[in-house]
Amino acid sequence: MLSRDVAGLPEVVWPVNCTSEPTENGAYLFELVYDCNSNCVADSEDIVEEPELDMNENGVIDDCEDAACRACDVNDDQMLDLADLLTFLSPWQTLLGQTVTPPGSSPADYNADGTVDLADLLDFLMCWNTYLGQPCE
Repeated sequence: MLSRDVAGLPEVVWPVNCTSEPTENGAYLFELVYDCNSNCVADSEDIVEEPELDMNENGVIDDCEDAACRACDVNDDQMLDLADLLTFLSPWQTLLGQTVTPPGSSPADYNADGTVDLADLLDFLMCWNTYLGQPCE
């Protein structure tokens, strides 16, 4: 299944609570689909069954959009704006190249891999650019 990481980007995950059966020759077939709410059902199927999950009708479950937006709202004011960018950049430039323990304990380690690097900046900017000007509730 595809999920969304903290920056709202797709990531492949192996669901521990979803099951699949092998084909007759013992192979497993996989279909890459988004499952942002981790219920082992493709988000597109969730939306068909419960259209109210996608009130803005953009094909993404609204709760998942909110979570991605909140991930970029590093100053926690429920609005994505220039203040979030500045709040991110200040520790990022100070900690660039350093290890952060525990991983993700600083907003500068945006992807929570334990190292403040260019990947953190790019991930944050992608999220920030996607949700800029939107409320994050």
